[in-house]
Amino acid sequence: MAVESLNITKLADLAGTEEGKMLLAEELKGILANVQRRTISSIFKNTLLSGNPNAGTLSARRYASAQSKEYGTARKAGKSEPGKALPVSVDINIDREIFEEYEEKDISLNGIPGLLAERKVAIETAMERELDEKFFATAVDSTDGGTELTSTGATVKDRLSELVLKLHTTKNDFVDGVEKNDIHVVLSPAAYEEMRDYIDTKANANVQTDIEEFGKFHGVWVYSNNHQPEGVEMIAMCKGSIAEPVKPSAYRAEKIQFSDAYNVGLPYYYGCKSVMPDLIYYIKEKAA
Repeated sequence: MAVESLNITKLADLAGTEEGKMLLAEELKGILANVQRRTISSIFKNTLLSGNPNAGTLSARRYASAQSKEYGTARKAGKSEPGKALPVSVDINIDREIFEEYEEKDISLNGIPGLLAERKVAIETAMERELDEKFFATAVDSTDGGTELTSTGATVKDRLSELVLKLHTTKNDFVDGVEKNDIHVVLSPAAYEEMRDYIDTKANANVQTDIEEFGKFHGVWVYSNNHQPEGVEMIAMCKGSIAEPVKPSAYRAEKIQFSDAYNVGLPYYYGCKSVMPDLIYYIKEKAA
């Protein structure tokens, strides 16, 4: 005997009514909010972008450092120095989708609203993994990424200190050193555990040993990165060094033609570009 569910919104109603559209929109909103909250990269990626994402390109702008001159220089010249900026175009050129097919008999108990809520978690996890992996792969890309640092440090702590010092003291037309509070470092899980072991051995360490993250080390933010590029031990970057805008389409549930099956998921589009490659440094794992 078939089990007939009670109070289940049919797919045709869900996809076609205002109530259904509101539910789908709410689920999509939840997906984006959770992905942004859980990805490490979202903490320090560049979000100061201008333009219309529907046009396929956004723009980031880097301004050069201000320079002082002798008093009266602008008055003598009759003009001030023009501002210097480097525009960086970020193309939304990566097209992805997550769609799953389900038969009516497989979802008859939970209904479409229940299925949407359940699969939202899987979609969030997939997007989180892909966006973080692409973000950090860009950081170490040979053409678009930062600079590899060959470290002489014997321990993770020594190499981390060397990496941070390199970024902290970087000077060029755009920066006069990087404040430590703006430096973010991601470690491979193995390197993070070794670093944590070092901190735990210090009697005066201002860190609770029973919590997962230790937050800061010598003023810089440190994270364990489960999506670290293969063979890379640590990456340090200034906040805003990489932009990764994401443009999602509608979260949808649709009946598949000539079947009793439903399609659930969403397309999404994004781009990833180094805006400040000069403020990204990384160290690869030592060969065994």
